[in-house]
Amino acid sequence: MNSKWVISKSIAVPDPGRAIPYLQATRGRQVNRIAELKAFGFKTVIDLGTPAKTAQLHRAETEALGMRYFNIPVDGETPSREQVNDFTQKVVDAADDMLLVYAPSSSLFGAMWAAHRINLGAPMEFAINRGRDLGMEAVQETILRNRSGAKKHP
Repeated sequence: MNSKWVISKSIAVPDPGRAIPYLQATRGRQVNRIAELKAFGFKTVIDLGTPAKTAQLHRAETEALGMRYFNIPVDGETPSREQVNDFTQKVVDAADDMLLVYAPSSSLFGAMWAAHRINLGAPMEFAINRGRDLGMEAVQETILRNRSGAKKHP
């Protein structure tokens, strides 16, 4: 199968509270095939926003390598509460593994990561800042603040 993934739109999660650019985790090496990730210690992949048919191919390739694969098909740029809860659970369950999160856009990464951090009890401003660092946009920030009833910090 050996499909080519666009892994450059990915973050590495070494533990449930920390997200880093995947290039930092691969020591700057551009990786375009899932098999190459295993050599860097990745054991789990969470795929956000990938259509079901493509996700089936990614799942088969990932699981054939002995890695875990999860698809959370987010439609749009802001995940629902249920999708965030699912993501948080999967990240926590993979706490002992290096995991890769793929999304079709950095803004989706950022929004998912900020919402995940809020789920874990992080202060709103801290979570929002981490989300911005990963690409979250102002409209997504507003949605997350509205969901939690928080006001924008002056």
